[in-house]
Amino acid sequence: MSYSAPITAVGASTGFTAETAMVTTPVVAATPTGGQGNVISGVLTFTGNASASTVTVKVRQGSGTGGTTVYTSPAITVAAAAVAAIPFVALDSSAASTGVAQYTVTATASLAATAGVASVLVQNAAEQD
Repeated sequence: MSYSAPITAVGASTGFTAETAMVTTPVVAATPTGGQGNVISGVLTFTGNASASTVTVKVRQGSGTGGTTVYTSPAITVAAAAVAAIPFVALDSSAASTGVAQYTVTATASLAATAGVASVLVQNAAEQD
C-alpha cells in the first residue's frame, strides 16, 4: 500500500458559472503501488438555475483550474431549479510514475448554479476491488 488511507476532501458551498474549483484534495505524496495510478471519485451536488441548463465536471491535476485535465464529463442537462447529484470517476495513470499528486474537481454551468458542493476520494488504483 502506498499510503495509509484514501485521501478525502469536501469543498465549501459555492455557486458557479465559469469553470470553478469546487474542491481540492490534500497532496498525495507517495507513488501508487502496482503501477496503475490513482482513482479519483466523488459527487458534485448542487441546485440548478431557474431555467434548464447544462453542467460539466472536470478533474484536474494540481490546485485550481489550470492543471492538466484527467477527466471531463459530458455536458449533463439539469432541469430548472432541480437539485442534482452527479457522480464521477477518473483514473490518473500518470500518478504511477510521478508519485506526487493533488487534484481539483471543477464545475462549469451554462447558467448560474447555486449551492454547489463536491466531495472527492483519491485511492490507489491497485487497491480497487
